[in-house]
Amino acid sequence: MVCPFCHQNRARPMELQPSRHHKYFIFLIYFYLMPAWGGTAISPSQIAVLKDELGQYTIETLTSPALAAQFTLLDHAFSGGYSRSIYWFKLTYPQEQVANQELWLEIQPPYLDDITLYVPTRHGWIAKKGGDNYPQSSKDLPYRGSVFRLDNWQGNELYLRLQTSSSSVLIAQLWQPERFAQVKQLEYGLFGFYYGAFFLIFIIIMLQGAWRYDTVHRLYLINMAMALMFMLGLNGFIANHLFPHQAWIGNHWTPFFSMVGCATNALFYQKLLGITQRNLALWILFRATFWLTLLAAFSPFIDIYNEVAGEVHLVVTIMAIAALLRSIWLCYYHKTESKALILGHTLFLFGILSAILALLGWLPGNIWVLHGPQLGNILSMLVFGFILIKRIREVLDKQKEAEQRARLAELEREKEQRIRREHAYLADMLSHELKTPLGMIDGAVQSLAKLNPHPQEEETKRYHRIRRGVARIDNLINQLLHYERLDNGTLQPNHTPIRLQRFCQELIANHSAEHRIHLHCPPGLHLNADPILLSICVGNLLSNALRYTPAGSPIQLTAGCNKQNVLMTVQDTGPGIEESLKEIVFERYVRGNARRDVEGSGLGLYISRRIAHLHQGQLEVLPVHGSGACFQLTLPQTNNKDAYTHDTNSSC
Repeated sequence: MVCPFCHQNRARPMELQPSRHHKYFIFLIYFYLMPAWGGTAISPSQIAVLKDELGQYTIETLTSPALAAQFTLLDHAFSGGYSRSIYWFKLTYPQEQVANQELWLEIQPPYLDDITLYVPTRHGWIAKKGGDNYPQSSKDLPYRGSVFRLDNWQGNELYLRLQTSSSSVLIAQLWQPERFAQVKQLEYGLFGFYYGAFFLIFIIIMLQGAWRYDTVHRLYLINMAMALMFMLGLNGFIANHLFPHQAWIGNHWTPFFSMVGCATNALFYQKLLGITQRNLALWILFRATFWLTLLAAFSPFIDIYNEVAGEVHLVVTIMAIAALLRSIWLCYYHKTESKALILGHTLFLFGILSAILALLGWLPGNIWVLHGPQLGNILSMLVFGFILIKRIREVLDKQKEAEQRARLAELEREKEQRIRREHAYLADMLSHELKTPLGMIDGAVQSLAKLNPHPQEEETKRYHRIRRGVARIDNLINQLLHYERLDNGTLQPNHTPIRLQRFCQELIANHSAEHRIHLHCPPGLHLNADPILLSICVGNLLSNALRYTPAGSPIQLTAGCNKQNVLMTVQDTGPGIEESLKEIVFERYVRGNARRDVEGSGLGLYISRRIAHLHQGQLEVLPVHGSGACFQLTLPQTNNKDAYTHDTNSSC
């Protein structure tokens, strides 16, 4: 047998290795069934049964020759199904094995309601009562099942009358007292291991905490609790230990939790297998099973359990088959954990079918009728528990990976902030250390020009070249300062009212290119913005246009508005922007390939877009017919009529 649900590193803690799974299962199966296989109970040489439909027979009439001939010999385990009929059993034992010794007769399962054992003596018949309709104090021996002490047994035959409101199943074993004590001591130790395994898985799932937020884990815990309640009742521990004097509780406990357990099974399987309304037929089957079994849970209290239990268990069997087929379908499509699901549902279905096969005589009845469903249930729940534990481990691993990524991202962020602080310090230092000597150089050049009122043409060119170099360095320093302040978030806009026409006129004048830049702006247009940042933003666009446009070619600066925004466009007639650069032209240090001789830092457009974003606006490249490039700045328009009461010619 191959365990399909563990393929991870052996060195990791809490991993569930396939070989260990095999040992668990083999160990559990062996010790669970060992008492039934290894016990030395005296087996009857014949078991005969007679059905008493009307409840009219007595022990005296049954021993008459006429009725004695009507008993039917059994060649396999007995099951009368869910029936209210009375059954009489005649148990015949080898005389040499039962003569002259004290013997105890054990009747299983514990949930049988009314058992009457008739023991022949020299003076007639002694009737002994058992079953879960009777408190423990009225029984021969305190035990989870029914045990009768045979002190004065004469002969080798016993008669037993059985009437129950649940399934009519009978397992009869005859023991010597010493051997009974030995086997049952081992049996109770086994039950300790059995319930210990249940509790272990339950506690592991509980402590890992996924049930707080995951429905599948919650349903698993509820299902385990209901299965535990059912099996405590099925094995007689509720009636024997918890409520020894309240027989009615033990009598109703097992059928009630049998149905509730089937209901929680249906919900758990539905969630575990991912069945939703998209799988409509399966969804209806599982939902119908849930409601049917939940309603049937109250049938013992209104005395109709016998009438509904057979049909309900048939539906549950169909659901189990559907769950197995669903698992096979998931495996066919290579879904995660599908092989483990197949194993779990096969074990659960095996538990149901094993009891049926035992009742048909195809499996040993004493073993599988009583232990088969329990064994299938616990093994399937262990498999599903391993699946959920594996899921939790995967979730924890993903969380750990996410935490590691978050820590790395935090380290990267701290590193980036440290680099930005260093850049900001460097930029401030450059501003302080370079701007002062640049100002001195520019002032010295201007003084030299004044000392020589009639310079030669070559001297004038050199003066202009020096001043252009100084202006270029000064512009580069300003760009770096703007870039650092925008990137570290310390630069925030200070919105003030701006008359846009006057603002544009002053901006054009500062560029000393009035004859090349043509302004189109209505006189009444205005907006709220930071004038310094806006001048940097539009100034960068104009500077780029002047650099890339041939001398003498016009540049258009246009301003307008619509109902929500103010629009400003700068259009030139230069070489334009290559298609490959249009998506990245606003990123840092991106420059065009058309004019590599043009000076620039590659930061202007990046800074302009960041300023637009600070104003909740946008800067984008517009398509142009012919040559040239066109940039449009879109800023939200704010109506501040009090600041512009004299502007009555607004075109907006």
